Amino acid sequence: MEIYRIQSLKKESLWYSFEGNFEDKIKSITGQSIPMPWEDFRQLNDKIKLLSSVKDIQMFSHWFSEEQINKLFNSGYSLYKYDVPEIIELPKGECLFDYNKVINCEEIQSSIIDVFYY
Repeated sequence: MEIYRIQSLKKESLWYSFEGNFEDKIKSITGQSIPMPWEDFRQLNDKIKLLSSVKDIQMFSHWFSEEQINKLFNSGYSLYKYDVPEIIELPKGECLFDYNKVINCEEIQSSIIDVFYY
């Protein structure tokens, strides 16, 4: 299954470090705070590493403005496409995947153009 995620080159999210510590990086980069809840089940045990993503790349235009995307991409963040065996679907288009089970990952930053211009 293909899913999409905006993350730093160090695999860090916009809200949490790779270790799961809250670090509101989106606010420090864009000057705007966008709430992102943390569900305790994201860290079920040491063998599962659940990261947030979306199934539909078009969801990003509902969550981020073009200006926010530009600031993020100019600050070491990019768009990635993951191939994963399974996901956990959450409300509002978000889904979680286990990073330890990733089949493939590739950076596809230029695909964000399709989201905002087509």
